[in-house]
Amino acid sequence: MKIISFDFDYWMKLQKENPKRFKQERVEFIKQNINAASSDPVKRWNMRKMQLEIDKEIRKQPLLIERSNTLLTMSILSSEKSIKEFNKLLKIFK
Repeated sequence: MKIISFDFDYWMKLQKENPKRFKQERVEFIKQNINAASSDPVKRWNMRKMQLEIDKEIRKQPLLIERSNTLLTMSILSSEKSIKEFNKLLKIFK
């Protein structure tokens, strides 16, 4: 998996100075990262679906802190689901 560098200061400045361009570049940046993450079309499709779900949830929150909380909660729930699935696999191989 190739990691594409992320310059936080650049993105903060872009958001403040040109929100429209920020949105356009964000979409492209996400697309590039998904494509770089896997050559498997099914995995890329799942990542796109996940990103759409993330975007949908954060749009519901008017405040930045609420958006951050939503992302954290989604991350924790996803981790818990992964742990449960892993534990199921462990039981199969016992």
